[in-house]
Amino acid sequence: MTELIEVGIPSPPPPRKEGGRTGPELKAELTKVELLVHHKISCAHDLPLEEVHQMFREASADFFALERDGRVTGICARSRVGFMLGSRFGFALNSRTPAFSAQVAHPLVFTRKTAVRRILDRALGRPADEFHEDVLLVDDENRLIGLIPTQALARLQSQLVEEQLAALRERHEIERRQNLELFQANQALRQTQGLYRALFESNVMGVALLNAGGHAQGHNRRLSELLGRAPEAVEPFLLTDLVCEEERSWFGQWLFELERDRSLARAREFHFELGARGRRLMRISVGFIPETGQISACFDDVTEQRVMELHLQKQEKQQMLDTLVGGIAHELNNKLTPVLGFAQLLELEVDERGRGYLGYISKSVEEASRIIRQLLQLSKPQIGAPEVVNLAAIVGDVVTMLKFQLREANTLVHTLAPTEPIRVFADPAQLKQVVMNLVINALHAMEGVHRPRLEIAINRQGGSGWLEVADNGSGIPANVIGRIFDPFFTTKGPDKGSGLGLSICASLVRQQGGELSVTSVEGQGARFSVRLPLAASDTVA
Repeated sequence: MTELIEVGIPSPPPPRKEGGRTGPELKAELTKVELLVHHKISCAHDLPLEEVHQMFREASADFFALERDGRVTGICARSRVGFMLGSRFGFALNSRTPAFSAQVAHPLVFTRKTAVRRILDRALGRPADEFHEDVLLVDDENRLIGLIPTQALARLQSQLVEEQLAALRERHEIERRQNLELFQANQALRQTQGLYRALFESNVMGVALLNAGGHAQGHNRRLSELLGRAPEAVEPFLLTDLVCEEERSWFGQWLFELERDRSLARAREFHFELGARGRRLMRISVGFIPETGQISACFDDVTEQRVMELHLQKQEKQQMLDTLVGGIAHELNNKLTPVLGFAQLLELEVDERGRGYLGYISKSVEEASRIIRQLLQLSKPQIGAPEVVNLAAIVGDVVTMLKFQLREANTLVHTLAPTEPIRVFADPAQLKQVVMNLVINALHAMEGVHRPRLEIAINRQGGSGWLEVADNGSGIPANVIGRIFDPFFTTKGPDKGSGLGLSICASLVRQQGGELSVTSVEGQGARFSVRLPLAASDTVA
């Protein structure tokens, strides 16, 4: 077989040693190859092309084996014979030409002992112009066994692939069972995987593995969301740096004591400074993992929950205060009524000087009565009762009610209003609540200012009435001015505000068909503007 290598015919691979193909496997492969033989037609290598052409016409084959002295020399192709005889003057020129002139350039010749996979690799890996040529199968003495068409080899390849896939599936099933047995036997690995799935993948809370120094050595995506970190950031970070400065040492001491004494309280709340997310309150539940020497910490953002609880507490207190104010106001009214009545009776019996004193008494009683009516209106306002109101009157009532706070804050109040009334159609109680909230916010913003100044301006522009409250306080930072009307957003501490005041004001103004806006420069104060549609009627209710 070695002489065939020179013409591109491979010699059979050397027999495998231990671990190679067994006798039954080799016999099965040989049987497969011989079953693929399509025909055994051959002709002498020097047979004239005219006679070869006649053989092709009588046989249903595209390739013949060429033989010399009973041994295979190559393959003659029907297409090459037809090309040589069918061209112009081809039959006259080539009819007596020997058959080997029409043989293929690189015939594939294999012995029956050649591995099936080698035959398939060589035959199905040929270039496109050689791919459809038949393959010669010979014995050890290079005598013809038969020709194998490429289609048969392709079908065998598919069959072998199916057998390999079946073997792979069987092997996969075996490995699956082995893995399952290994999984069931390895308790520690199962616990680790369960811990990872429970704490890091499916936990709705933020989870981190901490050391006693506060370094997060591992965390889930939910914790990244809570802390405002990029979800893809997986590198360790120092959690202590995110705790607000006044609680940082307490947080570190808590982790240190927890590692030393595992019977300590397992849940506490800390404030975190999270950049764009602002100040957030986190409830942290912890547990110690003896196997790794780490602290498992679960984080829950309870900022809104605590603000809501505080708001509900204030709401409950406000309800109690409203009830108390209503009762006191009625009692004061009852006490002021005889004072005013007797003062009017005394005017008939005293001299001119006494009437002046009685006038002061009557005026004070009327002012007290007006304040009591305003308290009653705020404590139990009429809901959904809009009417035509004068903006100047609303501002005057609010300034009167806040006279004590303004005096205590040493605030200069400057009111700008036109001589003619500006009437809008709105609920007076709700409008007073808006103005009062804006004034109180301005007083808070001016804390620490040397000369606090509050300006309340009323004007008319087009079909709207405008009420503006301006202060010379600390102003609003540019990075938060777009969020001050959001519910629960506040720049004050957790004990000074719920973050609902401006949100409620904006909602009340929208209910009146108006709009609440703000302009501010940090360090130069803020100006809140309330725009309300003018009333169609000029009559003040």
